[in-house]
Amino acid sequence: ARLNPDHFNNTQKLRVVEGSLGDPKALANLADGVDAFFHLAGLTHAKQQNDYRKINVEGAVEAAKASRDAGALFVHTSSMSARMPNTSPYAQSKFDSESAVSAVGGRWVTLRLPAIYGPRDMVTLPIFKLVKSGLALETRTEIPARASILFVEDAGLSLVAAAQSAPPGHVYEVG
Repeated sequence: ARLNPDHFNNTQKLRVVEGSLGDPKALANLADGVDAFFHLAGLTHAKQQNDYRKINVEGAVEAAKASRDAGALFVHTSSMSARMPNTSPYAQSKFDSESAVSAVGGRWVTLRLPAIYGPRDMVTLPIFKLVKSGLALETRTEIPARASILFVEDAGLSLVAAAQSAPPGHVYEVG
């Protein structure tokens, strides 16, 4: 199944809310009247390590509080990197965000997504070009390295499926 783009073309179904993850009033306005609150924000590259915590953990907590207070299901996106939090500040922040969201209470579900690719994605394009040319890089690590990537539409479908039918209070890995 694929997402139906026509579903998103009806501007009567869209509401623009200006604000930030540090603005509880804007988050409350965003959560007001919704069945599910999708939290997709995240910092993948930071100038300072504390920025990961500020955005990925504290931002997720503020969004989860707004969702809880509105009675909405909080659909939190994490990362497969949260499996091994000690590997990077980013991975640690995503791992920490999962327990922080759980501690907020309310109804929540967390999806650990792998790397996501799609049209006009300039980050993964070089990898696909290498593979297309017949080359594939193999990392030399003590434990064999693995990678998982997910097409953007499939990531979207997994979020919708989680909101519709995943039992709350759990972390799910998507691949």
